[in-house]
Amino acid sequence: SLALADSIARSFPDDEVRSRCWFIKGVYYNLAKQYDTARLWLDKALEINYNFAEALMEKGYGFYDAGRYAEALKTFETLTQLNKKYADAYYWLAKCKEQLGQPTEAATAYETAFALDSSITEAQEAVQRLTK
Repeated sequence: SLALADSIARSFPDDEVRSRCWFIKGVYYNLAKQYDTARLWLDKALEINYNFAEALMEKGYGFYDAGRYAEALKTFETLTQLNKKYADAYYWLAKCKEQLGQPTEAATAYETAFALDSSITEAQEAVQRLTK
């Protein structure tokens, strides 16, 4: 996938294409748990397209998986500011707040996630768990 992404970026030097290729490389490195390298590629994608929601989500996932919850929280907050209706961003923002010992704020964010997308049943379950 890395070689293919590089080949496509060389063959189609359009900003949108390059941004997507750098995103693919970021996902690859996140999956390989090489979070610093993943962030380099995701940041390159975001330099081209600051509103690239999937790249911001992937960057947040990497921070979260690395146990860097405050940085993940900032990333998901950025996304919720860019798109107030992005349910998954609120869900992951809530997970960060929960990890940071902010259960009330986490419950509120989980409620928002579920209100925006009722298929995120984990959010509803988390609200019930946190508000017992």
